[in-house]
Amino acid sequence: MKLSQYLHDHGITTREFAAQLGASPESVRLYVTGKRRPRVEVLARIRQLTNDAVRASDFFEAEEEEEQEIAPLRPRAAEGLA
Repeated sequence: MKLSQYLHDHGITTREFAAQLGASPESVRLYVTGKRRPRVEVLARIRQLTNDAVRASDFFEAEEEEEQEIAPLRPRAAEGLA
């Protein structure tokens, strides 16, 4: 589950979650929007605070999906050598 969805479903603000996490509200906003990935120790704390609802992989899925969408658009190196 995405952190944004968890916070929404549980009626928790980024400011409240940041206080529980021991992080700044700005850091949590960046995690929620995907503009920053939490460090390993922060990921562990997020997982703990969300009772395993939000996992490390949830922060990487969007990037992997985006990469899969972009990959077919990239020219293949071998095609340019013909």
